[in-house]
Amino acid sequence: MKFGNRLTKFLALVAAVSLSAFLYGCSQEPGSLPGESETQSAVNYANNCNTFVSESDSTVFVSDTTKITAVSKADGSTVEIYSTGTNQYMAIPAFEAFGGRVYFVTMDSMLYSVAADGTDLQSAQLPRGLVIDHNTMADGYTYDGNLYFVFDNVSTQSVWQVSENPLSLTEVDASITTKMVTADGSVFVLETDPATTVTHLYRQTADGKTEITGAKEAIMSNMITSDENNLFYAAHEMDDMALNVYKVSFDGSEKTVLASVPIGMFKYIYYDSENVYIDTFDGVLMFNKETGEQTGAYTSDNSNFEIAAGKIFYFADGFFVDIQTRQVTQFR
Repeated sequence: MKFGNRLTKFLALVAAVSLSAFLYGCSQEPGSLPGESETQSAVNYANNCNTFVSESDSTVFVSDTTKITAVSKADGSTVEIYSTGTNQYMAIPAFEAFGGRVYFVTMDSMLYSVAADGTDLQSAQLPRGLVIDHNTMADGYTYDGNLYFVFDNVSTQSVWQVSENPLSLTEVDASITTKMVTADGSVFVLETDPATTVTHLYRQTADGKTEITGAKEAIMSNMITSDENNLFYAAHEMDDMALNVYKVSFDGSEKTVLASVPIGMFKYIYYDSENVYIDTFDGVLMFNKETGEQTGAYTSDNSNFEIAAGKIFYFADGFFVDIQTRQVTQFR
């Protein structure tokens, strides 16, 4: 089971941001951030949960489809690390921070890589078999310590591995998007029962597989993540019509419900390195991943946002809000 309306968001953003580029005028020149050496990234924390926001250990990166801005977690300072200018044909449908760099593709069929401080920009032509148009959306994904882009083009999906030297994309078997390799080397696989269309999560072992999800849980297949010790996933509990977020040890022996809302109130789930966020029709609820304690809530009328590091990023409008303090910071 999957949720999301990213293509609609992207098409609206391309039009809106193209106009706002003229209203806001020229962007600031790229500045500098402390060098990033970490290898952690948003796709490790939260495979496929954000499109316009990406997270590393010290920085949140946000894109409005024409710019990529780095936001320091330490003090909220911002630096623009890339801009397409006002050319909507160079809009950015996909980007991810990974291994101290930011990788992104543009509508003119180019692949880019840039250091987290905006230096050392590299580029390469996309492979001929990969067509980017206004019906294309993509998400970053990790499976085996490498970064992949998963491209959805209306009715087709393709998966491409990112290589740094030389910078390139190579198409791979799309089945890796149903798998996850965690920090301890465990392999987890999503399988959908053809009779019920319910998706379950299994841990592969040498002698078979162990189901992680309960028999009456319908997992949200694009809302799974892990840290060094645990899996986190969202599932529809069919008996009581609840949407639960679970934390479970890699061997499945310890399992707790971190948060729960009625399925009729649920809109989307976001994860970051510390928190789980449930977007509901009553607002965003923030829960600590370690304790399950609710640590914040925020109500917004604007549906075009994504969440990371305790902040709601209004990527099309150029500002973010701290969920706990309500402080507003403009980044464009």
